[in-house]
Amino acid sequence: MKRVEDKLQDSKVNVKNELKKSIFDWVAAGIVVAIVAAALDIFDIADPTKTDWGQFLIGWLPYFLAAMLLNTDLYKKGIFVGKGTSKFITVATAYSDIANSLSGEQIKNLAPFCDEYNIEALKEIQRNILRKEGVTYEAFENGVDDVPPLKTLTKIQLLTLGYNVEQYKVIKKAKRVNIKGISVNVLLSSINTRDITNLGFGEHALASSQYGIMAIKYIVTTLIMSLIAVKDITQWGWAGIVIVIFKVTYLAGASYMSYFKGYDDATISLTAHLTRKTDILKQYLNYIPKQTEEILPI
Repeated sequence: MKRVEDKLQDSKVNVKNELKKSIFDWVAAGIVVAIVAAALDIFDIADPTKTDWGQFLIGWLPYFLAAMLLNTDLYKKGIFVGKGTSKFITVATAYSDIANSLSGEQIKNLAPFCDEYNIEALKEIQRNILRKEGVTYEAFENGVDDVPPLKTLTKIQLLTLGYNVEQYKVIKKAKRVNIKGISVNVLLSSINTRDITNLGFGEHALASSQYGIMAIKYIVTTLIMSLIAVKDITQWGWAGIVIVIFKVTYLAGASYMSYFKGYDDATISLTAHLTRKTDILKQYLNYIPKQTEEILPI
């Protein structure tokens, strides 16, 4: 039998799915109304050369600010609701338990582990790149026989040694590899899928990214919509209502999508972020005994 918490979570999922369906329907209805209005040829675009930009800004700024305010509010609500799910709570609790279990000495010794982890991560990425053209990492990093490290050679030198153009390209690409890297602060406080040190975005980074994207999006869309006018208001007196309905429907639909974006950021991105940090801390706990064994006298 399902627990009350599980039933509640199932109900939340069902409500969320039904709300999503309704949002799409509202947006679709608004688009249909706009299409009908466009088919009747009632829309016009303001002439920039004849526009009073002072009055235009007075009309546009409140629309833009309202869009951003509504978007921010619903995004934060999505994050809040997402953090209340059993999935997020379980992952957050697991991370908190392992992070809090570290002793002062273990935290002090975490930095060398991070350094070694970053070095191995960089090597692995470079190996994968070089392997595509049959170039060994050892030759790339240390050189072989009397040949110096390939990463130190120019294109002409590599070609002279018998390496082809494609091999030169992968050597050059491997030299340019960069990783985010992990640190004590990152683990205890984000996408290139090949970079195992990339833990994804934390909450602040996700929110900043969301607000930046939304600001650009709403600047463009609200400006465009503010330029929409009615050709002959005396002939099409109801057309103003159509435009208002379309603008409000778009704004409501786009903003409610931000709610779901916030929810997904919490339940997917933030959850994955915490899971990766938990996994790395587990690796560190396994790493400590091995290091101890290496320094013990035989």
